[in-house]
Amino acid sequence: MSAKAISIAMSGGLFGTGSQHLPANRGEVLQKAKARYAPELAAREIDFSKGLGPALDKWAVSYKAFNKTVNAVAKKKALWTSIQPLARAKIKTEAKTLQTDAAAVAKVAGKYLTAIDALDKDDPAKADLTTILTKISDRANSHERRAAKAAGARAN
Repeated sequence: MSAKAISIAMSGGLFGTGSQHLPANRGEVLQKAKARYAPELAAREIDFSKGLGPALDKWAVSYKAFNKTVNAVAKKKALWTSIQPLARAKIKTEAKTLQTDAAAVAKVAGKYLTAIDALDKDDPAKADLTTILTKISDRANSHERRAAKAAGARAN
């Protein structure tokens, strides 16, 4: 996964701000952890670029599309009232895509958490990567719920 893709995937939109999320330099957190623990990850044959990287890339794209549409509708009430069926359909479609992509990230992060769990109990890689992957998974689950709610609420 490219640095730009990580930056987009881990931008404020996907991980928000505040203490319950990754720090302000979230785009670098996973990259630095991957580099720092490369020997441990290689020994356990854990490669984030094969599963998590592509999933994060898709999630970032679908989140940005969904958020852009929701913000456009919120800012321009006339858009919602004049072309309500089109706006509703677009939000529903983008919400379903976001829901699918967020679910995929949560699932992949869960698989990596299981793989990381095999590391020694006292291994700092285990603690750091578990924290990062748990935050990714939690945020993906949050987006999945938000998208499901938006798809259902906008579908009627």
